[in-house]
Amino acid sequence: MGHDSPGRVWDGAIVNRRKDGRLYNEEMRIAPVRDSTGQTVSYIAIKRDVTERIRVTQALAKSEELYRTAFQTSFDAITINRMSDGMYIAVNRAFFEIMGFEPEEVVGRTLLAMDVWIDPLDRQNLIERLGLDSHCRDLEAQFRAKNGRVFWGLISASVIEIDGVTCNLSVIRDISSNKMAEEKIKNLAFFEPLTGLPNRLLLSERLGQALINGSRSIRLALILFT
Repeated sequence: MGHDSPGRVWDGAIVNRRKDGRLYNEEMRIAPVRDSTGQTVSYIAIKRDVTERIRVTQALAKSEELYRTAFQTSFDAITINRMSDGMYIAVNRAFFEIMGFEPEEVVGRTLLAMDVWIDPLDRQNLIERLGLDSHCRDLEAQFRAKNGRVFWGLISASVIEIDGVTCNLSVIRDISSNKMAEEKIKNLAFFEPLTGLPNRLLLSERLGQALINGSRSIRLALILFT
């Protein structure tokens, strides 16, 4: 240090050892002390223990890496949109796979331009719920992929801040297969499998509803059996 650059200020970081043997990180500045003639007569060293700062920085970097890994490897579509206009800030790989878009077709564009929500009222409902509670869970809505495929999605979202900009982070799970299974179970419950005709359970349900409606409007209902 002193031999290579005598008379100059030196800044650096070193690993030092405490009296008890533990290692710690230290930032150091060594500056020359000169006499009246300008000659360097000694050096003064200023030291700072930065062990905790480095530990926090490393932990933060690890946390960010874990977040990026979870973000990109999730099987659910994850999006970050600006709240003010719905502009896409970031999307993960699953979003492209589910929606069929390329990265350059999404980031920087707005939800309105993308036209992925089948019913705009569903998104308005999401924004209103986020405005009230800053989060929303398990909202069912229909979405449109690039190829025109319409599918059911289960969406959960939270309000986040990115560089002072209010955004919402949304996780969308494709539940189309679940909805098809529900519809199939419903059909099996209310229709005869062989003929496709309504069964007694559906008749009973419709009759009950008709009686309720009739009692409200003071109307008579007639059932004809053949």
